[in-house]
Amino acid sequence: MTQKSRRARGALPSLFPRKVRGVPYQIARFGDQQRSYGRWGDKDGVAEFEADLAVWIQNGRAWPEEPERDEPAPDVEPAAPVGSLPVVELVDRYLAARRFEDGEKWWADNGSTLTYTLKKQFCELNGTVLAGDVGPATLLAFQRHLCGLRRKDGVTSRLTVKSVNEKVTAVVAAFSWAVSEELVPGGLAAALREVSSKRAVKKGRPGMRVGVSVSAPAQEWIDAIMPYYSKTLAIMVKLGVILGTRPKELIGLRVGDIDRSETPWRAHLAKHKTASKGKARTILFPPAARTLLEPLLLRPAGRLLFTDPDGQPWTTRSWSAAMKKAWRRCNAARKAKGLDPVPWWRPRSTRHLASERLRDEFDVEVAAAILGHTTAEMTEKHYAGPALKKAAEAIERVG
Repeated sequence: MTQKSRRARGALPSLFPRKVRGVPYQIARFGDQQRSYGRWGDKDGVAEFEADLAVWIQNGRAWPEEPERDEPAPDVEPAAPVGSLPVVELVDRYLAARRFEDGEKWWADNGSTLTYTLKKQFCELNGTVLAGDVGPATLLAFQRHLCGLRRKDGVTSRLTVKSVNEKVTAVVAAFSWAVSEELVPGGLAAALREVSSKRAVKKGRPGMRVGVSVSAPAQEWIDAIMPYYSKTLAIMVKLGVILGTRPKELIGLRVGDIDRSETPWRAHLAKHKTASKGKARTILFPPAARTLLEPLLLRPAGRLLFTDPDGQPWTTRSWSAAMKKAWRRCNAARKAKGLDPVPWWRPRSTRHLASERLRDEFDVEVAAAILGHTTAEMTEKHYAGPALKKAAEAIERVG
């Protein structure tokens, strides 16, 4: 006899099993209401059901009405006042939210740096402070603390001007998120943003060093280090020089992303630096790049084109570490031969080299299209090397 027919004949409620994510639970239906009494076979749940059943029958097969209460039940805790969380707990919640919202790939590249800034550096000074007590003075004190950090020589600043401002901005972002979650007063984020903007550390501040800007490596530097790269790393570096891609664009490519139906081959990226602004990004593959990629395209469509020696996806951090290891081996060998060391350059430096080559051979508009810049002005602003080179040649002829 089915449950429906038994209820129709006035049968009393009884426990029946129902699986939730593969686990059976004890369920009982009282009229239109359904109640759970723990996992199937739980004796305490059975006793609770029998007590509820007795009350239900005694009240005429209905639940007694709950008396109105002027105050919340004793086991319900009132909501914590806004701003009452310690800073360290707010930071933990923020980091968890960033990891969930931005994904594991973003976290692999940025999580350790963000965690160090907030958990180690900011919470070391303010971890026990209530989030609502944080204000502009707290942020400026953190900024001064970062500016005061020194290297082992006791003179050179440990952080660059850019690094200090980025860390202060990370703190502001955490409190902006906290405002959206109603964990701190609404006006706090605006006050912190105002301070981080108007009181940012400027270049030329006494005791602060300015980081070295990224520049294009000389081709001879690349050729000198190339024998010390692994096969995969060598292909990645060569493609960076040919295509002018950002490191994240290259390491995220999968076999199925390469459209070989037309010439040149192309890849339309769904995730890239300016995707959130509605911009499109297409990578075009010339013959030299196609030759390098052909052996890698025999894999299944869903496979990454490039993985590290452990078979794991590359990150910008692991790519840079692998290049630095090869660079050290190269310079150790050159030192033994009495040769000058090769200067260090980063993975993204190949993008600058590609830009210079494209601008020399074509023009700035072509370079902007290939590099994925929205306007030629963006290319001019960030990749001015060729323009300066031509200006230098021109001024020599003028004189």
